[in-house]
Amino acid sequence: DDEVASLKPTRAKIELLKAELDRVCDQIQEGEIHAPVTGVVVRRHAAVGQQISKLQPIFEIVDDASTRIELYVPQKSAREFHAGRKFNVNLESAQESVACEVIGSRECFEPAPQSIERFYSSRASMLPVILKPQTQDGAEPLRVGTVTRLSLLQAAGWQ
Repeated sequence: DDEVASLKPTRAKIELLKAELDRVCDQIQEGEIHAPVTGVVVRRHAAVGQQISKLQPIFEIVDDASTRIELYVPQKSAREFHAGRKFNVNLESAQESVACEVIGSRECFEPAPQSIERFYSSRASMLPVILKPQTQDGAEPLRVGTVTRLSLLQAAGWQ
């Protein structure tokens, strides 16, 4: 009985440590981020260390299985890019064009991203429009990072 009594504090300490381990594991799981698709991160919406709500987006990811073109359109021409409208887009790397359809746009105007801002007026508000390539035989002509140009834009005097 003396041995059992002397082990009680040790057993209590082990139970306390197990509970602490479970609590820490739960905290780690709360901090994990899981993407709903396999893809490439194209935009970050939160800074490192920033607190966010459960429903606030952290990253924007392009699904590897569905390539889209994001086009930044000046405010004065935004109405021309309604859902369903079709355009031919030139692929600079492949020196060919692909038929695309406007499938939507973002909710608000914003400046073009740094990687392409040199093609637009300085800090002009643009509407991001999403184009879907119309492929034949299931072929995917685009890859993430492909440089594209819309011929209509150049004809209208845009850079």
